[in-house]
Amino acid sequence: MQAEQALPIHLASMAGLMTHILAIFGDTIRPGDMFIGNDPHVAGGTHLPDINLATPVFDGDRLVGFVANIIHHADVGGAAVGSMSGGLDEIYKEGLRIPLVRLYSQGELVTDIQRLLMLNMRLPEERQGDLNAQIAAARLGRRRLEEVIARTGTDRLLRTFDEIVTRTRRRMQAAIATVPDGEYAFADVMDDDGTGTEDIRIAVTIRKEGDRIAFDFAGSDPQMPGNFNLTYNATQSAVCYALKALLDPDVPNNHGIFEAIDISAPEGSVVNCVAPAAVAMRANTCQRVVDVVIGALAEALPDRVIGAANGANTSAVFAGTDPRTGRQYVYLETLGGGMGGRVAKDGKDGVQVHITNTSNLPVEAIEQEYPLRVEGYELIEDSGGARAPPRRHGDPPDPAAGRP
Repeated sequence: MQAEQALPIHLASMAGLMTHILAIFGDTIRPGDMFIGNDPHVAGGTHLPDINLATPVFDGDRLVGFVANIIHHADVGGAAVGSMSGGLDEIYKEGLRIPLVRLYSQGELVTDIQRLLMLNMRLPEERQGDLNAQIAAARLGRRRLEEVIARTGTDRLLRTFDEIVTRTRRRMQAAIATVPDGEYAFADVMDDDGTGTEDIRIAVTIRKEGDRIAFDFAGSDPQMPGNFNLTYNATQSAVCYALKALLDPDVPNNHGIFEAIDISAPEGSVVNCVAPAAVAMRANTCQRVVDVVIGALAEALPDRVIGAANGANTSAVFAGTDPRTGRQYVYLETLGGGMGGRVAKDGKDGVQVHITNTSNLPVEAIEQEYPLRVEGYELIEDSGGARAPPRRHGDPPDPAAGRP
């Protein structure tokens, strides 16, 4: 089970994390352990700034489950401040790669691991503070789940988990059944990868029959030199988000969604890259995956789809030394764009869309927390394309609205 997510890109990351923990540590998992990892290729993540923590929950000697969380950290080392620079051509340059290791072993901090992590990150005090928040959240979640076990018993709790996943699968299958049977296809390109590769193709063919739906990304380009590649987990997140948004936005986030769909992506492609592919800017490519899925389903669901959105997650990193304190700072801002038009309404301006769902930091907070001054902050008219002519009262809806 996964809590409500502010960032849909994390929808499938937990599943990858759990798969790797069980495969690597298996029967050696003990009460009080806490695992940490961030590497997309060996720890189930999607890019290095997203650090994953997971701690097991036991009933006596019986492993019941895990409590896990993800935080995007402002800097995890690497060639560029903020660990989010474009144009890097291998993951070794993007930051500290953390395979799945124990940060706590049976309740005791593994200090060597902690020292290794902090030595390789800018602003170690800030990183330690954020990491402490993750640890505290994981411990609280573990304690709350232990309280539920004490109140209801493990067997009843596990039956409840199974029932929630089963109901989610059935609910998603029922929603899928409303899509007309058939085969639908769409393709689009990423402009470039920052290293000279242009027009990187992402293609999907969707095959729908009954209550099953399959997404085939054959025909997508090979992984690119630049850091816009996706691991399979990231592609899975984008597909699950797009399908959930179109068919049943309120369906719970759990493995039942995965059980209702099939996704195939060629290994070594831009949508299923292999090490040492660079992945820091993967959110931009996830946006394009969402666009091609929506584009493919436009024929089947013309009243539900929206037009292609800004298709990016632009990040701006400000870093330096604070003259007031002499301490280094790193500030990362994400910039929104336009949301695609809906079937009978315009889109929205200046918002994050789809997979990212982040918001800007208020000017007052920027100037209070950082040695920065904002002299202007505004929308630039027609920067996302020419404005459509205004419709008069009583005009019929634009039949092209909502189409990618």
